[in-house]
Amino acid sequence: MIFHGMFTCFFVGVCLATVVSDLDSAVISVRKVGE
Repeated sequence: MIFHGMFTCFFVGVCLATVVSDLDSAVISVRKVGE
């Protein structure tokens, strides 16, 4: 059960990291367009 919880945390962390990096890319694109 502990391993399952660790796997879930890892999976969620990867998903969050992907979403954050996508948002960062979008923000950078918007800033470049705005300049």
